[in-house]
Order: sequence, then C-alpha cells, then structure tokens
Amino acid sequence: KSSEISILVQENSEFKEKLKGLEREKERKERRIEELELEGRRERERHEREARRLSDKLEDTERADRKLEKEVESERRKKERAESKLEEAVKQVEAEKKNNKKMKAAHAALKEENSTLKNSSSTIARLSEDNQRLEENAVKM
Repeated sequence: KSSEISILVQENSEFKEKLKGLEREKERKERRIEELELEGRRERERHEREARRLSDKLEDTERADRKLEKEVESERRKKERAESKLEEAVKQVEAEKKNNKKMKAAHAALKEENSTLKNSSSTIARLSEDNQRLEENAVKM
C-alpha cells in the first residue's frame, strides 16, 4: 500500500508539474494572442490612416483635375475668341485691299480726267488767243 501511495504521490507530483507547465503555456499563448490582437489593431489603424491619406490625395487630385479642366476650357474659349477676332481682322484687311484698289482706280480715272481737263483748258486758252487775234485782225481791216 505504501508503494501504491508513493506511486500516486509521484503521479500527483508529475501531474501538478504538467499542470503548471500547461498553465504557463496557456499564459504564454494568451499573451501571444494579446500581442497579435494589438499588432492587428495597429496594422488596421495604419491601413486606415493610409486609406484616408490616399483618399485625401485622390480628392486633391480630382480637385486639381477639375481646376485644370476649367483652365483648359477657359483657354479654349480665349483661343476661339482670338481666332474669331483674327478672322474679322483678315476680312477687314481684305475689304480694305479691295477698297484701296477701287480708290486707286478712281484716282487713276481722276488723273486721266484732270489731264483731259488740262488739255481742254490749254486748248480753250489757245482758241481764245486765236479768237482774240482774229478779232484784232478783223478790227484792223
């Protein structure tokens, strides 16, 4: 009986040691679980911050894109207005060229008429002189 007790005491001792080892293992695993949970929370928070940062950056980029689109549209309208003004100026220059040609033709016609009038004037003056001489001659006779 004492040997049985001694065996039972020995087994009980071994069982207690195993139990202590298992409790230590359990505590180690619980600490590891807490560490992993903490690490998971930190990782999730880091991902959330990164997601917010990227979302903010996307919003900034979209805002900048809209601003650039407005600027491009504004520049396009300016270009259209400038092209329209240029077309008007070209039409005006072409009209002025036609007008200048007409003016030159009219000027040439006036010069011709002036020349004809000068010739007529000198012819009239000569005829007048001739007429006066004839009258003087007629009076002398």
